[in-house]
Formats: sequence, structure tokens, C-alpha cells
Amino acid sequence: MREISTRFIEPSAHPLQIAFITVLVVAGGAGIVSIFEWQSFGWKMTAGILVSAVLVSAAFPLMIMAVRLGEITFIAPFFFTAIPFAVILGYLFWGDTLDGLATFGVIAIIAAGWLTARKAGGYTSPG
Repeated sequence: MREISTRFIEPSAHPLQIAFITVLVVAGGAGIVSIFEWQSFGWKMTAGILVSAVLVSAAFPLMIMAVRLGEITFIAPFFFTAIPFAVILGYLFWGDTLDGLATFGVIAIIAAGWLTARKAGGYTSPG
């Protein structure tokens, strides 16, 4: 959905402007959720979150530019590589493992992306 909606944003809108608006929406949602019970972070968790924030801040505008300039059928499969990397990094840094339902969800998302890319591979644009 993100890739499709990015295509409909005016080309004159700067990628950093789009990223900033996205951050505001996510922060608003996080603010609503934060009124419920939560625990404070240790230094290791805080450092991990800060590194993640810097990397996402750099990657998001680059993804916007890629979707605007590139062929979506070529770019979309790369978005699905984030899931296996997140699983691996979550295990390496935090010791998190997937339960059965999460594993099913990951497999379903990757399979849907693979099938979509495979089906789109046979598509030829008119003209």
C-alpha cells in the first residue's frame, strides 16, 4: 500500500516533507498507545532504538525516491527483504524469536509479495 500511495503524491513534494508527515502520523499513533502500561528502556535498548531511528530516517526518503523514479515491479521485491533481515537482527540483538503465528504471518507476507512480483513479471505495459 505504501508503494502505491507514494506514486499518487505530487512529484513537487520533497521526499523529506513526505517523511516528516509520516513521522508525525506515526508519532501521533505512538502517543495514543503510550498512555497504556509501558516499561522504561535500558541503555542498550535506547542505543539500539537511536541507531534504528537514524537508519530509518536515511532509508525512508531514499525509498520514496526509488518508488517515484524506478519501476515498481523491480523495486517492490526489495521491500520484502526487510522482513527476513528484521527477524535475523531481532534475534541477534535482542534474542527475539518468532512464535508460530508470527512465523505464519511472515511466510504469508513474503509469499504474497513473491506471487505478486511473479505475476507482474509477465505484465507488459500498453504502448
